[in-house]
Amino acid sequence: MKYVISTLGMLLVSGSLHAAARVAVVATQRSDPVRNLLDLTEAELGAEKDIQLLERSANDRILAEHELSLSGLVDVNKVVAAGKLLSLDLFAVVETDPSGKDALGLVVFDAGTGVRLWDAALPAGEAQKTAKAAAEDIRAAVRKRAAGWKNLRPVCLLGVRNADLQPEMNSFSQFVALLLERRLVNSEGVVVLERKRLEFVNQERALPTPAPEKELLASLLLIELEVKRAPQGHGLSAVAFVKDSKGKPLHQVSAEVKEARAADLAEPLVQGLGKYLHIAPAPPAEARGEANSFLREAQLMWNHQQLLQGLQAAESAEALDPASAENQALLAQYLLSYAVYLLDPQGMTMLSYGSGIPRRSVDSGTLKTSLELARRGVETRRNVLSRMQPRTRRALALDMGRNFSSRASLRHFLNRALFVDFPKSDAEVQNLLQSFREEVDRLLLDELDAWAEVAANSPVEPQELKGSRPDSVLSQYMWRIKEDQELFVWNSPNSAAYTSILTRIMQRWLEVSAKVNVNQYQLWHLTWFLQDMTPKLAAPAGVGEKPSAEEATQVLEVFQGMERHPHPLISLYGRAGQILVGLATRQLSPAEARQKFQAIQKLALDQIQNPPVQPADEFRVGGYKFLAFGLERLSSQVAGRLQLNLHNDPALYQRELAPIVEEFYAVCDFMLSRGELVEEVITTTLDYGGSSPAYGRKKLERIDRALALAGTPRCRLF
Repeated sequence: MKYVISTLGMLLVSGSLHAAARVAVVATQRSDPVRNLLDLTEAELGAEKDIQLLERSANDRILAEHELSLSGLVDVNKVVAAGKLLSLDLFAVVETDPSGKDALGLVVFDAGTGVRLWDAALPAGEAQKTAKAAAEDIRAAVRKRAAGWKNLRPVCLLGVRNADLQPEMNSFSQFVALLLERRLVNSEGVVVLERKRLEFVNQERALPTPAPEKELLASLLLIELEVKRAPQGHGLSAVAFVKDSKGKPLHQVSAEVKEARAADLAEPLVQGLGKYLHIAPAPPAEARGEANSFLREAQLMWNHQQLLQGLQAAESAEALDPASAENQALLAQYLLSYAVYLLDPQGMTMLSYGSGIPRRSVDSGTLKTSLELARRGVETRRNVLSRMQPRTRRALALDMGRNFSSRASLRHFLNRALFVDFPKSDAEVQNLLQSFREEVDRLLLDELDAWAEVAANSPVEPQELKGSRPDSVLSQYMWRIKEDQELFVWNSPNSAAYTSILTRIMQRWLEVSAKVNVNQYQLWHLTWFLQDMTPKLAAPAGVGEKPSAEEATQVLEVFQGMERHPHPLISLYGRAGQILVGLATRQLSPAEARQKFQAIQKLALDQIQNPPVQPADEFRVGGYKFLAFGLERLSSQVAGRLQLNLHNDPALYQRELAPIVEEFYAVCDFMLSRGELVEEVITTTLDYGGSSPAYGRKKLERIDRALALAGTPRCRLF
């Protein structure tokens, strides 16, 4: 290969330059599929007389020696620096997805000046097809460069101004500008100088400037874009202001649309500027391919934690291909993450729990922007869910995986919002906060309803009954309820709102679970779910707090529904829950609560002896765990009610609490006499079975009996 040393002053001098253009074809990833694509692209260009390809090994070696990299986010100033080192005319950069498997786009830079000659999405599919498209784009860039500066019009988009729209529309405005820029750069006779490169060139103007850059600056057109409400507030309008390189106004182009569609707003601007520049604008790119290119850019920005730039790219991807669930998921992730960042720059790296945590004061404007972004993120997520058809177990599982990061971002936003002051005197902030909370509730309820719908129509498979994970759809539905409970707590402004949403969820769960055959429950998971949700229902205002009359009525309706449920284990927890609510509201005395629980305990022991559902042994384990749980909750609530945890009153203890403590040992004795051993019954008895020396001896006796039983063939260890 022939090497010709070139300098910046030899680049783009005129259309009469006949020397072959020296081109380096590089990529933002170096995986095997990418290397194969580069090989195929170079093979397509190998016979071109006007193109001299740089050997890639030399390219990599020289860049490594000078600690320059063109992988990842391409810095145009690094392109120029690398171009000097490699004596290049053009850099063709293939952009790929983060995995390096798919090529998404191609950007061709003039290596001497840093102007963009071409910027287009690449078609998906076979590598050969992608390589042909990349080669054709490189040929187009070479032809454009060969025209010389006299036949090219350099433009620089200085920026876009959001005149009077809500701050969350900033990324929409940026996308309009991006579409405009891409249409121009792929038009014949136009090249684009990035603002970053223009600033760098202006800083270096005190130094001797090569002829191409002098010509570049002399003929450069500056474009500023303004996006605002249309007259009378119906729709959107945009104005592109054209100035010369010194800032003198030359021309302006306007556009107006009724709906916020970026492509529709950009199109008349492109046509108007094309007419002014005397060029035929490039046709719009294929939407899906262009969207994939923006998606990749957004993913790459996420890896570099450049949230604002990534949000703009994600907005672009979603606007071009709104049917893509991947685009919607990434946009929701960015909207929520940037909203978190505005509340607390460290908010995505931590979650805070407990009291005594310092509160943050955030200015009103930032609060409003953050809430608007967060609400849009939640709305975007809801839009995806609403379009999911058909709703199947597989579709929901894929949706969960796709939106894992957006769910994490929502969780962080709700957590950080707990420690931010939202001024009650600012009506707009309060309205936005309320609107956001309502949207979050709708999203979480929609997600749970989707799982409920599938669970109600998905019979449990035989193999799922033997598994140790929550494999059945019903179990996954219950898992989601448990996971979402924390989000509902954080999102609720008070215990009344939380109680209302929680009881609504549980009523829906009762409706769905009642349709499942009582012999097809994963009982270990059902027990775990009931033990988690029963205390939350019984004390929605918090442990030790008395629920209001309205709250008590709502939770009692749920527990009464549980008592009527066809599955006997759910019925037991419903009965116990009513006792706990009665204690919390002072409607039951400790003695009345004990008496009612004794009846439930007798029923549970009878059912352990004669299980009413299958599998029998799994039900027995669930029954034992219910008794340990019920006695523990009853003893804790009675002790708290009588403040026995705060002061020593032996007489009161013997009268009110000792009878409950004795029931722990009675359940242990019943279990051990049957040759059965459930660890949770033993450990709960050790924890709550009294603290006197006499109780200590009782505990040791049960431990000895359990150990002796565990070593015999008679033992049924669960």
